[in-house]
Amino acid sequence: MKPPYTITPLILRSVSSISEKLGEVNASRFRWPSSAWRKRNTLLKVHASLRLEGNKMSLRQVKAVQEQRQVKADPRDILEAQNALRVYDELSLMDPFSSKDFLKTHKMLMNGLVELPGKFRKREIGIVHGDNVAHIAPPAKKLTYLMQDLFRYLKDSEEPMLIKSCVFFYETEFIHPFLDGNGRMGRLWCSLLLSRINSLFMYIPLEHYLLESRDEYYKALAISDSKGASTAFVEYLLQKIEQAFNDFLIERKVLSKNSHIYEENKKNAEPKKA
Repeated sequence: MKPPYTITPLILRSVSSISEKLGEVNASRFRWPSSAWRKRNTLLKVHASLRLEGNKMSLRQVKAVQEQRQVKADPRDILEAQNALRVYDELSLMDPFSSKDFLKTHKMLMNGLVELPGKFRKREIGIVHGDNVAHIAPPAKKLTYLMQDLFRYLKDSEEPMLIKSCVFFYETEFIHPFLDGNGRMGRLWCSLLLSRINSLFMYIPLEHYLLESRDEYYKALAISDSKGASTAFVEYLLQKIEQAFNDFLIERKVLSKNSHIYEENKKNAEPKKA
């Protein structure tokens, strides 16, 4: 069953604009960003995703964890950073169409942070913002069926991957299959799905743009929840993907003047088959 959403003019415009820019990159003699650039952007992605979940560590502190240096911070925050850095480093090894890899990734991400990481929740939960219940997640007994349907949509739908990645992100938030880590998994899997279009998306720090527009992010989720369809969230997220990619292209022009910052690697720059 296809998740509910409508293809709007705004969605079509965003998909067309992003696709056009991706085409320009793929057609050019692309110089792949250096390992230092990739490491820096992984750091930005991890820090922003953790901050969205209430982790109080600064970017400098997360960098210290990345470099395996001692950090004075809440032990849980440190463990969240350690787990997330490991997952982002290994994310490219995961199959975005595999529910088993989805559960395996959650186990790595939430190891030591929740009971039974990598397992769907067994009880009912609601999402609370302040004093208000913002969302009641579907019953636990429906999770296996709902997630099977969602992965079937990923595999079988002929919609562009740009749209499917956004829909999957929203549906992960809506279904809330785990007791904790759902937002982190939605952002992770969105990056992994986008990397099937172009490997660059594994390192473009989309999470940073979500953190910067946190109020819009939550508003788009709330509107989609109230409408019973992910349309508003897909519109929002595609705009952020476009913004992130535009900024990457601007940065690329600046950095490409210093050839040592880039490594020739056309193979990694080629889009992967979905």
